[in-house]
Amino acid sequence: MSCIQGFERTAKYVVAVLLAVAGLVALVYQSPAGLVATVVIAVVCLCTKAAIDYLRTGRWNRKRKRLFDGLCEPEFLTWQQKTLEVLYPDGKFVELLGQRYPAVLLPRSAELHYPFEGLCVLKDETVPCEYLDRRQERYLRVLGDTLRAPRMKGFALSKIVYDSCGGTNVFEVRAIRQLHSLATCHILESEMFELYRKKRTQGVTATTGDLTDLPYRRKYHGKKKGISAIAEPSDAYPLLGVQGLVFFYDDRRKECPGWRVVLARRSNKVLVKPGFLQFQPSGGFEVYGSQEDESVSLLRQGFDVADALLREYAEELFNAKDLQENKEGRDPNVIRSHEFVSPLLEAVDKGTATIEYLGTIVDLTILRPELSFLIIIRDSFFCRNKLLGSWEARNILAHWVGDLPRALREGQLHGSSAGLLQLTLESSRGREVLSSVAADLLASTG
Repeated sequence: MSCIQGFERTAKYVVAVLLAVAGLVALVYQSPAGLVATVVIAVVCLCTKAAIDYLRTGRWNRKRKRLFDGLCEPEFLTWQQKTLEVLYPDGKFVELLGQRYPAVLLPRSAELHYPFEGLCVLKDETVPCEYLDRRQERYLRVLGDTLRAPRMKGFALSKIVYDSCGGTNVFEVRAIRQLHSLATCHILESEMFELYRKKRTQGVTATTGDLTDLPYRRKYHGKKKGISAIAEPSDAYPLLGVQGLVFFYDDRRKECPGWRVVLARRSNKVLVKPGFLQFQPSGGFEVYGSQEDESVSLLRQGFDVADALLREYAEELFNAKDLQENKEGRDPNVIRSHEFVSPLLEAVDKGTATIEYLGTIVDLTILRPELSFLIIIRDSFFCRNKLLGSWEARNILAHWVGDLPRALREGQLHGSSAGLLQLTLESSRGREVLSSVAADLLASTG
């Protein structure tokens, strides 16, 4: 036990004793002196409690900063990449701009466009119990205020249904709360960092495919090895994600119109990869509701992967705060009639915009699959809106497509976003927009 932990425990007893004494003084001495003594004791209690809260918060904040800083260390990222390549040798790793990323590509079976009928199938509406072991509870405390809505319901992968050629167009899912995914999947990255620190202390740098020192990853795998473990998680609840790459045609400068692409730098308030570059929108497949709402009808209405993508589109590109959490209890169907969503859907109906499912990226650091989409907008409505971003982005910019390779070299690109870009390059519509820079993006990838 640390000194701070010992102080916290002792201080709790002190507060309890002082409160009891204050009560006795107030009861026995019905006098000004007794009143003064009671006030003094009460003030001491409040100050002691404030000190406990300060030390507790400060301790977990320091742990969180140490963890998040460590996860971005170049040495750790290199070791992690090598380790994941040993653990998943049969995976098609993302390769872009001469770099390999800790993510694998799962190709689609066939072309699939909005509204993506049949892409996800809800197999279980029952939310699992919320039992967490001490290590999981500790991890959630470390995350602290980066947790926005840990009890929000969402949909976790239970099984990927492959076709005869290995394509993925059907995902069987089950209902969970976000904390289930945090405690069984996000914890995997922290677990790997702890192993790295241990090996570094011991002077060992070699990586192996042994999961003995990675108990939560071993639970996820069950008896499976390599990529087959991803297709049907054994004892884990990976929240399904959605992400989209947005191209829009900008003709505001009549002398030099052209395609732009939306790219953000993640803020320091986010849970995963703070400071990394990312194509937005990107987020979890969650119900548009409140954490406290236990309605099964709401869960069923919230089961719409197209709505999840459109909600992230409005929230992360245009700062639609009313779509972050539905605390007012409004009908989830308002998503498609939202002021930032309806123009996009009207453009899709007119044929001046397309939303296409490209395939899936699995971030191997947390073993979470992300359904990946390409959004191409030729309609002028997009340029009439202000690209504002949200709290999840430190900045969000619309780069000319020709400047994209240079922009990507200005920071570390999130592995899932790198995979999204690679899937885009493998699609006919994506190659058409990126034709001028495709060779640069794919250069030296082996």
